[in-house]
Amino acid sequence: MIALLHAPLYAPFTYSAHRYASFFQSLEAYHRVKKNEFGSKDVSKQEHGARVKLVVSALDAAGLPQDHVQWAKNVIQGRNDKPLKEQIVDVVSSTGKLGQRILAAVPDFPTLVYNARTGVSHGGADKGPSATQRYWCGEVLLWLMRVRLLQDLGITDSDARALRNTRFQDSLKQLSIGT
Repeated sequence: MIALLHAPLYAPFTYSAHRYASFFQSLEAYHRVKKNEFGSKDVSKQEHGARVKLVVSALDAAGLPQDHVQWAKNVIQGRNDKPLKEQIVDVVSSTGKLGQRILAAVPDFPTLVYNARTGVSHGGADKGPSATQRYWCGEVLLWLMRVRLLQDLGITDSDARALRNTRFQDSLKQLSIGT
């Protein structure tokens, strides 16, 4: 997680899409590490079981071949992951005043960084946020993750320090202008 966050800073020649991906993947890795704090499931085990049963029943009723239904059941049975946008909200919100400021300035920040991640990770980066927006998303993510890690180390005023930092303020301003 720390290597992902800081690797692009040691390799300034990194393509901007890869730089963004590293920053975002550090957030994903952090959420996984803190799954006990944030929760990693979308719904309760019972709700998920009922949802799977409902979908499998609908597939059966549609008359699909049984091997297709079984395949779908096998896939969805083990997928009760918390949606990525919710993971973003979890980490952003966990930083206290910094997260509040980010969401106040850019209310759709979770969607914006998710869309930028999807474009970079799955191709079609040109279909989501612009390269400029992605750059500023990355800068805000870098600040966010640094603050989160510093808070975990016991530096409780790191959010207040970041909020006073002109580089953070400028990054957030640029991101809010571009959305």
